[in-house]
Parts: sequence; structure tokens; C-alpha cells
Amino acid sequence: MLLERYRMVSLDRPGFGYSDFGQSTGIQQQSDLLGSVLHKLNNGKPVYLIGHSLGGPMIMKLAADNPDLPVGRLPLSCGPVDRLMILA
Repeated sequence: MLLERYRMVSLDRPGFGYSDFGQSTGIQQQSDLLGSVLHKLNNGKPVYLIGHSLGGPMIMKLAADNPDLPVGRLPLSCGPVDRLMILA
């Protein structure tokens, strides 16, 4: 089971899910907010960021903005990565 091998954390992007739904912020502000959370959770082990849909470009931006985090992999699910250039 995954929980036996990994610490799993699920974060809502600001303005999505249960995080002030409908009041989203720009991709840079989301990267800043989520980056600060990841730094607080950092235990020195590899971080695997998984992004679905616009979460795909979001995790790429997050990894690029936080090169000091030990990012292991960036699995994307239906991620429009061409948007990263537009949103950055």
C-alpha cells in the first residue's frame, strides 16, 4: 500500500476544492503559497508532485520556483503543459 511506503499529502490549489472555491489566484501566487507549505513539510526525502489538468503546469511552475526542494518526479495527468509559458 502507498501509505506504508510514503507520506501522502493532498493540497487544494487556492480557489479550488475546499480552499475558497471560486476565488482563485494567479499561478505565481499559487506557486508561492504552495511552495511555503512544501518547505514546512520538507523532511529531506524526495517530493513527488502530481498534477491533473491545470495542476500539471502548476506543479511544473512550483518545481521551477523552488529548486531547493528535493523534487523526485512530476507525474502529469491531462496537463496542458503548453499553458506554462502563457501563465508564467
